[in-house]
Order: sequence, then C-alpha cells, then structure tokens
Amino acid sequence: MPQTPTTRIAIPLPDNLYEAYERMAVETRMDIEDLLAKRLAAATTHDAAKPIYFNDAERQQLEQMLGKNVSSARDVLSLVRNCVAVRINGLKITLKPSLLSRLKTRCLGMQWDKFLEKIIVEDLERYVGVR
Repeated sequence: MPQTPTTRIAIPLPDNLYEAYERMAVETRMDIEDLLAKRLAAATTHDAAKPIYFNDAERQQLEQMLGKNVSSARDVLSLVRNCVAVRINGLKITLKPSLLSRLKTRCLGMQWDKFLEKIIVEDLERYVGVR
C-alpha cells in the first residue's frame, strides 16, 4: 500500500506544551508526532474567527444540561435549537432563550404544554378583541 508523502520539520515547543501533548499522546495511545500531525491537519478545516473548544469536563456538563451526548458542533447546534423551540400541534416555534426562561418561571403547578396552550389562546383572544 502506498504511503502518503510526508515532510519532517522541527518545531521548538516549550516544555509545558510538549508535556501536555505527550500526556495526550499516551492517553490516546498515539505517537506524539501522529497526534500533532492529526491536530495540525484538523486545524486547516477550522477557520472560525471565534473557535469554541470544549474540554471533556465542559462537554460532559453540556451533555448533562442537554440530556444527550454530543460529538460535533452540528450536534450542539441541533440540541440547542431544540431547547429554544416549542412545538404546538406540529408547528415549531423558536423563542429567544431569555423569553423561554422567563416563561418557565411562570409555569407554576401546570404542565408546560398546558401552560403554553393557555397563554397562547389567551393572547390570541386579546389580539382579536374577544378577551
């Protein structure tokens, strides 16, 4: 099987950075060179002005809050999108997180779906002048 052509370069790294990558290499059972090459290759596809990185503890917190496992940015976006949306008879309505949060503080002693239905019906009745 033909190998991908490679070029070797020497990069000076501070001891603490080398040690951090060395620990990661041991944890992932990779050679440090392979780990660094993989990270550099991945970096060429990430061109965000504000890249976001979750370490394992942060990812686990996010998964706990969302109630699902996440393994990609696409997963996070999809789950957050679902968290800020409500469904009423198959109609999906996206609300601002601040509005959703405030609504939930007013949903005392009622099921969420029933509460939303009550609020929507009352406000629509006010809108058309029958309340």
